[in-house]
Amino acid sequence: MGVKDQGLQEYLKDNERFADFVNGTLFAGKQIVDPCYLKEVQRKKRVSYKQSIMAKNIQKKNSSEKYGEEEIAREKGVFEEGEFGDDSAKLMYLERERDFLRLHDKPGCRFLLACEVESGANYEMPVRCFTYDSIEYTDQLKEWKRKSQQMFWGRGKRGKKRRRIRRPLLPVFHQVLYLGEKRWKSKLKLQEMMDIPENVMSFSDRLPDYDICMIDIHEQNPELFHTEWKDIFQLMKHSRKKDELRKYVEESTEEIRKLSQETRWLLAILLEQYEFVDEEVVEVKDMCKAWDGAMQMYADEARAATRKEMKKEMKKEMRRQAREKDRRTVFNMFSRGYSQKEIAAISELPLKKVQKMCEGFIENTTMAVHTS
Repeated sequence: MGVKDQGLQEYLKDNERFADFVNGTLFAGKQIVDPCYLKEVQRKKRVSYKQSIMAKNIQKKNSSEKYGEEEIAREKGVFEEGEFGDDSAKLMYLERERDFLRLHDKPGCRFLLACEVESGANYEMPVRCFTYDSIEYTDQLKEWKRKSQQMFWGRGKRGKKRRRIRRPLLPVFHQVLYLGEKRWKSKLKLQEMMDIPENVMSFSDRLPDYDICMIDIHEQNPELFHTEWKDIFQLMKHSRKKDELRKYVEESTEEIRKLSQETRWLLAILLEQYEFVDEEVVEVKDMCKAWDGAMQMYADEARAATRKEMKKEMKKEMRRQAREKDRRTVFNMFSRGYSQKEIAAISELPLKKVQKMCEGFIENTTMAVHTS
């Protein structure tokens, strides 16, 4: 998790800020969510399903060929013996953890609020969010089934068998908060990821679809918010144009200084401009720790980016040196009278590549003769 993601997690721990954020982004400014009724719930959920060993091995092999071992390692799965004594089957657990998940527990207005924070465009996001919600609804069904078996089975006073009460599912409102400087150019809906045949395109409304409800932090209407989110979104509207941002900050310096320490700290992280955090803020003990931690993480990310760039340059240089070595080898053999086929066979280079190099040598020699 990056510095920006962690900064937002800390900022949204406050229920009032979380409620205002959701009311403004999800409910168009209407005061639906009451911070008094927000409750923390378990963000990590998992579901289990039975899978044969043969199917699991085939799936793992196909996944290895297509995605590589690194992608397989990202999947969290725990396998146990089958529940029904079937040695050819395993029980697989699929586990996922959300960035944010709160329960709005107001009587007559109960629902779950989920949010994922992304710093870059992610092609897999529709499937990923769909999986999160599927696991959540499955978990609700399992929990209510367990409770109903404990509470509602048996016989009533007159000897009649009680019916199991089937409770409705709690709806899950899901959002993706996007922090990237570049506009999101990846898929937003599940059907956009599908290759739907032309002759069934007219029936695509019968296919399941899923919208990730993407919230771009740079493109929100500040007037829909009532807390300091209004100031954050007002400033973030200018952040994609550096000159415009600099001008706005210079004109709004006094207003920015009046913001709370937490808000200024979040702005400093989001914009990577730590002048928003003045000396007065740095003197606070907790904020100092946060500063040190964030700066360390920022430095680690910068070092990682530098290493990646250096590795890229090294590969580029190694390829250049390899090309130069091949060129010298071909030139030496060509100048000694070897045929192009012989050069290709001895140097183990493609014949077309050798022919192209030799053509270049002939052209250079011809030009040199004409010049002299």
